[in-house]
Amino acid sequence: MKDEDKSKIQSISEFAKKHSRVSQVEKPKTFYQHSGNNLEHLFDLSNDMLCITDLAGYFKQVNPAFKKILGYSDEELFSHPFYKLVHQDDNCATLTKVQEIQEGKGSPYFENRLLCKDGSQKWIGWNFNADKQEGLMYAVARDITEHKSAGEALKKAHDELQMRVKIHTLELERSNSELKNEIIERKKAEEALKESEELYRIRFEESPISLWDKDYSGIREYTERLRKEKGITDFTKYFKEHREALEHCATLIKVTDVNETTVKNYRAKDKPDFMNNIYKIFCEETWDCFMQECIYVAEGMGKREGEAVTLKFDGEPNNISVKWQIPQQYQGGYSRILFSIVDVTREKQAEKALRESESKFKKLSQEFNVLLDAIPDSLVLLSSDMTVMWGNKAAVAQWENDTTKLVGQYYNVFPLNDKYPLIKSFRTGREEAAEITTPDGRVWDIRAFPLKDEAGKARNVLELARDITVKVRMEEEAKFIQAKLVHANKMTSLGTLVSGVAHEINNPNSYIMSNAYLFSEIWNDAFRLLSEQYRQNGDFMLGGINFSELNSIVPKLLGGITDGTARINNIVDNLKNFARPDSAANKGKIDVNNIVNTAAAILEPHIKKCTDHFQIVYAEDMPCVKGNSQQLEQVVINLMMNSLQALPNKASGVRVSTLYDKKSGYAVIEVKDEGAGIPEDILERITEPFFTTKLDCGGTGLGLSISYSIVKEHKGVLDFQSKQGKGTTVSMKLPVYQEA
Repeated sequence: MKDEDKSKIQSISEFAKKHSRVSQVEKPKTFYQHSGNNLEHLFDLSNDMLCITDLAGYFKQVNPAFKKILGYSDEELFSHPFYKLVHQDDNCATLTKVQEIQEGKGSPYFENRLLCKDGSQKWIGWNFNADKQEGLMYAVARDITEHKSAGEALKKAHDELQMRVKIHTLELERSNSELKNEIIERKKAEEALKESEELYRIRFEESPISLWDKDYSGIREYTERLRKEKGITDFTKYFKEHREALEHCATLIKVTDVNETTVKNYRAKDKPDFMNNIYKIFCEETWDCFMQECIYVAEGMGKREGEAVTLKFDGEPNNISVKWQIPQQYQGGYSRILFSIVDVTREKQAEKALRESESKFKKLSQEFNVLLDAIPDSLVLLSSDMTVMWGNKAAVAQWENDTTKLVGQYYNVFPLNDKYPLIKSFRTGREEAAEITTPDGRVWDIRAFPLKDEAGKARNVLELARDITVKVRMEEEAKFIQAKLVHANKMTSLGTLVSGVAHEINNPNSYIMSNAYLFSEIWNDAFRLLSEQYRQNGDFMLGGINFSELNSIVPKLLGGITDGTARINNIVDNLKNFARPDSAANKGKIDVNNIVNTAAAILEPHIKKCTDHFQIVYAEDMPCVKGNSQQLEQVVINLMMNSLQALPNKASGVRVSTLYDKKSGYAVIEVKDEGAGIPEDILERITEPFFTTKLDCGGTGLGLSISYSIVKEHKGVLDFQSKQGKGTTVSMKLPVYQEA
């Protein structure tokens, strides 16, 4: 620490000892009033930061330099301990150091970072002194931010210099090592080159491919001369128009080496024979390939591939594939070009045969496609991942797409599942077939034919889909008509049977009715005589019952017999009316309430068996409808039977009501049950012929279908509303009778 700093701290310390009780709310002027003017000027004019705090770190006094450097006011400084100004990363170390100073340990100097009011931070060098008796700490601080930054920059520059020295040293060592390795590798390369040349000669001579070394430097010089003297730039055009120039180039060819395979393939005597008579391989087709070679040379190009037709020395033509390459050291001069010649005569003949076969196959395929497109059924060829590989016109129309967009698409025309023929055919490898119904109601006959690989596994499957909706509908309609005929025949037979039964029941029932009336008259007369006997002699027994009780019992017994016979008579009349032969022309004015009442009377035993809560609500002033009463009774009976059969127990009920909808002009019969309800997927099909969920209970699927037809014939509507678990409501709506 400098002497100047020590003297400042000593002066401030002595002054603070006398005035350590000065409150932070007292203004600096009060502090100086008790000191000499010299100490006041020393404290205010110091460029260093001077402060006095209590042992807890709260400021008691700061000089202007302290406030200027940090930017805080007196109120901001005096309201918090100075630890609040310390950077959070230096807070712990600062507290530890201050504690050591208070305990008289260690050096009074330390450094930390303080937070300025503008948000910046500064490095501060502190000299602290603590006086526990007075409860004060005295400090002289100095802004060392620039010094700190300069030190860090110097250290960074020093580190960079050391790193560069290290890098350059390593580079020198690496260069020295590389130079040594290069010398070693060069020796190895010379030895390898020598060995490579020997291997090249061996491979060159023993190669099954025809190999040539040619010198086209003469052609290069000739084309350069044409470029300079005649200004030729388009050599393609020039050689096509000047055949003599191309023939002159042929005389400039120099064959410097060929292998034995070349001599053998071209049927020459030996290498010199071939090399000196190269012109013998030229024919008219050869010139096209040679012209391209000359153009390559003229335009300075390197690697080349092509095909040509040449002649063997005995005159037999052969097709060849030509590849040439120029070694790097000969680039531009063309004094050495390495040719590899492969005889592709057989391949060309095979290609020709293949093209002819493809042409025939293409023609046959076109004819076959025309035939397949003429088929009205959808034909689709699919791969194992359900991708469309091909489809005929019917398939394209089914997809509402064109052929180019159909191929490659995922097959999703029909819902795919494990039972779908296409899926089964891929799995089993056999032909599969099934009829499916799509959500739009169409019926399809689907057949799948597998195309197997050598292992017998289905590689592809050809699917044929035929729309048989019309056929199925016609068959169903035919069955429906037949069923209606059978039903009508049964009803006729039932009518005959019911008429006979009704006649047989009516006869004894008439006896019972007349005898009951006669017995009632007899009882009335006998009752007077027996009553006289009762008054004179007291009570007596008749049929095991006291006469006094018979007075109330006998009338009830006779009334029961009379009511029972009347009820039997009513039931028989209803059966006779229901079974009476139907006639399409037998349409008249019908009481809707009466239809419901008759149906309920016929079904009374069944109602009592199925539910304890059966209710009929008749609308007053109900208008009549026009129609056939027997047919409408048949519909109501069918609807009521279905509702009763849907009940889970006798505690559930059925409510039948009639009403008149003035807005629509319909008379409505509504049958509402508390059954299990109908699922949505079944609700749409319940009026289809032969559709039933009670097949195991003898259901035929004709009841609602016939009812629907009858209501439709009466120009009415049969409406179904159902929720699973809450029951079903069926409304039969019929137009009211209109007077002519």
